[in-house]
Amino acid sequence: MNSIDFSKRYKQIVNHVLSVLKDCSSYLSPSYGPNGGYKLIKSDKRNFSITKDGKQIINEIRYISPIYNLITGTVNGFSNIYGDGIKKMIIISYWLLKGGIELIDLGVSPNRIVKVYEKCLRLAINELNEISNEGGEKEIKMNIMTVLNGIERNLAETLSNKIIELDIFKTEPQIEYFQNKKSTLKIIQGAVVYNGECHYNNQNFRNDKRKKLLLFNVPLNTKQRLSGKKIIFIKKNVNDSFLYINDFFKNFIMKEDICCIFNGKNIDERLKRLLERNGIFSMKTVPKKFLEYLQRATMAEIIHEPSKLSSSSIGEVTDIYTENFKGSTLVIVENKNQKKQFCIKISHFTEYCDDYYKHEVEKALKVAKIADSNREFVPGGGSTELILAKKCKENYKGSNDYLIAEKFCNALEEIPKILIRNSGNKKDWVVKYIQSNSEESPTYGVDESGNISDMMLKGVLESSFIFSKILQSSVQLASGLLKIDNILVLRK
Repeated sequence: MNSIDFSKRYKQIVNHVLSVLKDCSSYLSPSYGPNGGYKLIKSDKRNFSITKDGKQIINEIRYISPIYNLITGTVNGFSNIYGDGIKKMIIISYWLLKGGIELIDLGVSPNRIVKVYEKCLRLAINELNEISNEGGEKEIKMNIMTVLNGIERNLAETLSNKIIELDIFKTEPQIEYFQNKKSTLKIIQGAVVYNGECHYNNQNFRNDKRKKLLLFNVPLNTKQRLSGKKIIFIKKNVNDSFLYINDFFKNFIMKEDICCIFNGKNIDERLKRLLERNGIFSMKTVPKKFLEYLQRATMAEIIHEPSKLSSSSIGEVTDIYTENFKGSTLVIVENKNQKKQFCIKISHFTEYCDDYYKHEVEKALKVAKIADSNREFVPGGGSTELILAKKCKENYKGSNDYLIAEKFCNALEEIPKILIRNSGNKKDWVVKYIQSNSEESPTYGVDESGNISDMMLKGVLESSFIFSKILQSSVQLASGLLKIDNILVLRK
């Protein structure tokens, strides 16, 4: 292949790469920021969902291309670690790639572009460290509120307060979504269990003094043997059937004052009626994940062999009660003494936002955890991007690489421009005004209405650590795509 053919082939490849990343960016840009729109995602003929979560949107595009697979891999990996910043990363990556391809058309080498991008990145991170401010719980809460800009303000504020107050971000909480007539949020210091079959006449356990439970993951029935004897013997015309339970099993439950039994397997009909008559709540076919939630909430052991039942297997709770939901029974197990398991129960008036709400809460928890360990913050609203762009331009002014550095700065400046566009404000002077006054007002950025405001007073903060990771991932993705000169399909 001669140089002309290679150049033509390379141009086709980079244009294809750019078109894929452009499609991803064009889907995400209108959903960026507090005024960003939602996407209606239709998965099949009947099911659809509403979301503005970057990871969910990218994974639902289903572009048939190895380049798209590379982008989704980067997005999923970044989201799993840092939670927030997907949309910003893809948008900056697209404009870096677009600017790089424009320079390649002018004859600039891709390797030179990548090297200058990396130098600009180091310069931006150094400047980011200088403008970062140390914060505490108040700043962490502001950061969480910024991440939760896509859900109702009252829900976001309640959730951020509870996350800070209870240190929920230090655990792996259970997040459950329930459709309701109004938006509500409830934090349960324990676990919610459903999808199991409940057996008990009394639906309220709040007055029960017994607060101990057992977790089984083995079938319990009247035919099961223990040390050569049947565990349970039922005789007719006997009022107190509990007397005919195997001594070990009977004495253990009576002595330890057990009030509740959860089982991942089946419970025999005669046994569950027997337990019910003696005031013991039982729940069978509990899914494995809910058994694990209960284990973390109560510190009980999951029993796989009844013969190994001991006092160390017992879990303790402060409250057990039930709630009706869509004709089913939710069993709520609270343990105020245990801070390793929480359930975040979200109610909303529509059933089509359940995945989105879960993703938003998961993002907030990841961001809170990172913000707590790296308590450095920068103002949001595009103000930090404009400060970094201005610094980079000043540093490369008069340099031979100024044109390349300018493309890097243009990519950063797209963030406040998108915020302005999504707010419905078409005042182009806003970005230039903020840049020209960045030294006097370094915390000024674009607010929800598209006007200039102090982001610190508005409570719009971003984690400096996550911001630096967004820049690094953007440059790495754009640089990697710029260097692709061919796409090979291996034979099977």
